[in-house]
Amino acid sequence: MHPAELLSRNIDDMLLLPILVIIPQVATTSFQEISQNVTYSVKATRATKILADLSKISSMSLEASPQMRDEVLVIAASNIPLSDLMAKIATVTSGEWKHEGQIYRLVASSTLRRLEERNEMALRIKNVQRAIDERLKRSQPKPKADVKEKQPVLNLPESPEEAIITRLISTVDVSLLATLTPGARIVFSSTPTRTQHPFAGNSTEAINEFIQKHNANLAGNTDAMDQAFSKMTAEQVEAIKSFTKKQNSRIGQVSKALLVATCSGLGIFNLTQLELRMYDEKGSVVYSAQSVLSSGDDEISKMVAAAQGKKPEAPKAKQTPIEYSDDSKALIQTTAGMSTGNFKLKISPELHKKVFNPSQFDPLSFSTSDEILSYAKFKGKPLVADVPDTSTTSMYMLMGKTDTTVESFEKDLDQSKSMVLVSDAKFSLLKPAFPAQARANRLDRDALTTLLRSAEVNDIPSLGDIAEYALHAPDPMQGGIGQTYLMLYVPGALQQSLDGLTNWNMLRFYGSLTPDARSGLFGGNKIPLSNLNATQRACVEQMTYGSNNQLSVDDPQRKSDGQPFWMRMISGSQGQDYRDEPTEIVPNGLPGDGFVEMKSSTESFASPANDGTTPQIASLGILGSDELAIFKMFREDKNYAQISGMLPKFDKLRIGNRTVMSFTFRLTPQISVKQNLKDHHLPKNAPIVSDKNLPDDLQKQVDEKLAMFKKSPLGALGALMGGQKQAIHP
Repeated sequence: MHPAELLSRNIDDMLLLPILVIIPQVATTSFQEISQNVTYSVKATRATKILADLSKISSMSLEASPQMRDEVLVIAASNIPLSDLMAKIATVTSGEWKHEGQIYRLVASSTLRRLEERNEMALRIKNVQRAIDERLKRSQPKPKADVKEKQPVLNLPESPEEAIITRLISTVDVSLLATLTPGARIVFSSTPTRTQHPFAGNSTEAINEFIQKHNANLAGNTDAMDQAFSKMTAEQVEAIKSFTKKQNSRIGQVSKALLVATCSGLGIFNLTQLELRMYDEKGSVVYSAQSVLSSGDDEISKMVAAAQGKKPEAPKAKQTPIEYSDDSKALIQTTAGMSTGNFKLKISPELHKKVFNPSQFDPLSFSTSDEILSYAKFKGKPLVADVPDTSTTSMYMLMGKTDTTVESFEKDLDQSKSMVLVSDAKFSLLKPAFPAQARANRLDRDALTTLLRSAEVNDIPSLGDIAEYALHAPDPMQGGIGQTYLMLYVPGALQQSLDGLTNWNMLRFYGSLTPDARSGLFGGNKIPLSNLNATQRACVEQMTYGSNNQLSVDDPQRKSDGQPFWMRMISGSQGQDYRDEPTEIVPNGLPGDGFVEMKSSTESFASPANDGTTPQIASLGILGSDELAIFKMFREDKNYAQISGMLPKFDKLRIGNRTVMSFTFRLTPQISVKQNLKDHHLPKNAPIVSDKNLPDDLQKQVDEKLAMFKKSPLGALGALMGGQKQAIHP
């Protein structure tokens, strides 16, 4: 079928595209010259290298265009006409061949790729609408005659909070929700600003009905809450109240309501999160509630179904094991001890050389390639596969998974989890289930290799090296191989202490600054937001309006308690009024008179010492006062005994120093976006100490943080977990 005909199909028909035979248009006169047969098999390798190999085998000149050079292919072909193999490569990569003189060049098919983009958007729209329809179905009262019918996954009794969110989400533009990608954020409003979107229908009526039910329920629950609180300490009561303050307070007059939809980007958990906020006439948040938009067939829903006792599908009678290579087995075993609290990597020098050179040994050339090739052998047909980076996950390796079978791999193909099977009589053809998304999130192997070499040489790479990598790599929190490699092998790349995960847009912003601009910021200069280039401006916009935004309000009544961001969220100190909402406080985009400035300081940190062969995983390679204090609290508080047993042990620590860069992106005189970056330096001759004899400055910080954590809601919850009715003191 010609691509032009496919463009006229409706959405439902378009959703079938991933499994259709999509044959690119090929210069047939060129292929008449390519009649020789070839035998070629290769694990995951970039197209540039594969076409160079095929050129040597066939004495032809095959090349990849810049758009196609980084496609990662797995091939298993024996005595196959080169023309057939070339056609199948074009099929799985959504490309076509151009004959230019003596060269055959693989180029992108713009027609097919536009079609794939439309197809993926149509699928997202359909999934969002299905999720909304399922929420609406659950919100309807069920007839008594149907009580015994099998309930769908997550069909729990709908609370008033869920009911109002369902009513509001059912009025929004579904196509807008479908544009949500990891890191994005959309705000719907009863009275929208320029950066918000309206509800349809009578949202005011729905909100007023909810307020009446909410206030009535509070009155009926007072006695039960008082009885529960009577069994707790004052600190426990305060902790519980701080968690539920916005949900368990009476709602007065509401002047505005927002429904915030975000996709935070957490690998396989890329659900749409929903938050309802209600503001009074002064702009204070008087109510908030959270929910998710789940279609019932995502990973979260399946986990809930398992927890509710739903029986898994019975395995097929025959289970064909995957033929894993020795390297793949060894790589999976590097993290085998994590389930017992051993966070050291067991990696041989030979495997280390391969893992730390992804330019030559592609990250997908290990277990992922073994599964694909085992499937091809099982099917008994030649194979060509274009493999997305999301075909492997961090969880896969961290769990030491080796029980995948050919049948389970085939089932994943049927369910279009990461790859799909393209119908073909003679070949097994695999391509990304979401090819446009896969292309956008393809990791630059050369950039990763450069970063890993820096980690090898310096133990901890510099901030500049990490920022340069961020300019060429997708956000690791979206999952994929980048997340795996950074978590295991690159200290400082994923986390900025307990203050949260590294903001990838902040790293990109820093990486895009010229040396003179960086020096100027260290010297106290300010950079006007109006002077930012396109890359820098996009980063600041994402930090301001994206899913992980954290606006800072300069208000004497909002005194900082020094707690990490995640702990402030637990204690309920976020989202106090309209000033915390970017689409309210800067509704017209970044202000022209805004600017960015930076202040720096230095402090000590610790890094686990190792024997050179079994290092700690990289995510535990940097221990500041926050980490050392919270580990100490967990070990000393008997109420956290179960948790403390799983914590890593640090017998010897190396002491380094780091520069802490505190960036302020000033949006208004009172409002800013604040981000921290840390540049670590660990000398080769760094002093080695134990956690009992830390340097004085670091020990002082640890003691201060420990006292703060014990007084925090987290410390109060420790007593609650242990059932201890006693005050918690530092």
